[in-house]
Amino acid sequence: MFRKFAPLVLLTAFSGAAVAGGEGLTAPGFAPPPAPADGPQLDGLPVEAQKLVVDFDKEATEIRLKAKQDIETRQEKLIQQLVKLQDAYSKPGTLDEAVAIRDRIRQMKSDLRAGAVDAKPDPGMMTGFRGQLGKVFHFRVTGSAAGFVFGTDVYTDDSTLATAAVHAGVLRDGQQGIVKVTMHPGQPVYAGTTRNGVTSYAWQDYPWSYRVEAP
Repeated sequence: MFRKFAPLVLLTAFSGAAVAGGEGLTAPGFAPPPAPADGPQLDGLPVEAQKLVVDFDKEATEIRLKAKQDIETRQEKLIQQLVKLQDAYSKPGTLDEAVAIRDRIRQMKSDLRAGAVDAKPDPGMMTGFRGQLGKVFHFRVTGSAAGFVFGTDVYTDDSTLATAAVHAGVLRDGQQGIVKVTMHPGQPVYAGTTRNGVTSYAWQDYPWSYRVEAP
């Protein structure tokens, strides 16, 4: 059974698809711009100049990689220090401070995971990923309690991803992070519940769905 959207919901869905910039949305008569070539552009340079440019590009890549590794090592050390500090504040009178430290630790861990996965921009909804049953995607999302969500744990693919992430407890409202989305088959029943400040709606017999989790 397919939903008959109210005008506001339909407008929201259309806007989400437009923002997502999904595949196949190129306007008729317009071709997408060509992808830029990788690496330095060497056309017209003499051999000696080409070698200088290539050597510099290689050295710069190595420097960036080493810097990235150094930052990740220092982040991991900082996380360990913050965990000990969180434990010290986990007592009556300083619980708010402990929660703030915990949230920062979660954000830092999410940032570390983001460097290890190919996280794409928030697509809004998952309707553009139909037909990819079982496939896993990672997205950088800012949690929002303001969208529409249908289901619990497994959501219809036209549910707002940022809101499903809050409902599922993966992100808080306003928190940015990486989420893991697995495409699922349709469900005969989608339960409506209230979690983490978000109320999801019940629905039946919708043919496309997904699950959102921490990466």
